[in-house]
Amino acid sequence: MANKDKCEEAECENEAHARGLCKRHYGIAWRRERSAKEDPLGLRKVKFPRKPLGPKDRTPTRDALHSSYRALKKAQDAYDLVKGVKGRQRWRLELTKLKEEIKELESRMDPADVDVVKKRKL
Repeated sequence: MANKDKCEEAECENEAHARGLCKRHYGIAWRRERSAKEDPLGLRKVKFPRKPLGPKDRTPTRDALHSSYRALKKAQDAYDLVKGVKGRQRWRLELTKLKEEIKELESRMDPADVDVVKKRKL
């Protein structure tokens, strides 16, 4: 039987499995590479389920505005929880986009509908 190589990680005595690493260290390296490719800044992309706005000539519905308010609340909660500059920058940008979207929706809607949505509990 051939002599198996040892893992290249310091102080690891396990047999090499792939790329000179044991199964444990190979798995760690694989997950690290995978997450770096998907999210190079180390920020997880969070998508809020919102209804699409539709064409610009269509009047948005109350549900679309309410959905945007819900997304704004979630983004604000995430901003409050995140530590670090990069995370806060990302959520600040998300908050700015959502506020602009809400402003644009409100300008295209009937003021009475906007009042109904604002009174609705989130």
